[in-house]
Amino acid sequence: MVYAFIIHTLEPGPCRVLYSATFGQENLERNESESDHGGELQGSELRSVRKEQIEIVAKQVHSEFSFRRAVSGRTFDEEVQILNSSEAALPYETGIFRLRKGDPFTDELVAIWTGTLNCAFVLVCSKHENRVQAETVLRTIVRYLQEYVRVLSRPTEAMTKADKVTTVIHQFLPNGQILFMNHRVIRQFEKEMEALLSGK
Repeated sequence: MVYAFIIHTLEPGPCRVLYSATFGQENLERNESESDHGGELQGSELRSVRKEQIEIVAKQVHSEFSFRRAVSGRTFDEEVQILNSSEAALPYETGIFRLRKGDPFTDELVAIWTGTLNCAFVLVCSKHENRVQAETVLRTIVRYLQEYVRVLSRPTEAMTKADKVTTVIHQFLPNGQILFMNHRVIRQFEKEMEALLSGK
């Protein structure tokens, strides 16, 4: 089960969440002493806590990506030149890290991410999720976001074309479920997406 999908900026500049979607009802109960009413969070308080959680994950990915880029010796400008010559040759950094219980979520989860240029994509999953399949789905989502939204070359399009991003996300992560997809399934999803996105 996927709890969240996040798109955020990388270097240069500070980390900024451009788009996020959450799935399911991740348990966000608080201690009686922490809540005025006790029990589960509601409405704006719940949205505020989720926003904080997503920002914490994005900052961790940003930090890990910055370290890897520094070690590799690649610069942002070099990656832009690669994008201009051949999009398929773009070097992606990919990683997985554990989110310990209580930091920032109530349950232990894992973050699976990939990033290049100034854009990172993250799946926050159950610790029992098939990680290889999650990586495959994440790469597929990134490919279609680039095709329909051009998110790698213009990351802010994730905000201005959020409806298209949402369509792609819900096509490949229905209700946060990671699906096994062969070429036939992907082709069917492509046809459905084209029909849905043609009017947007």
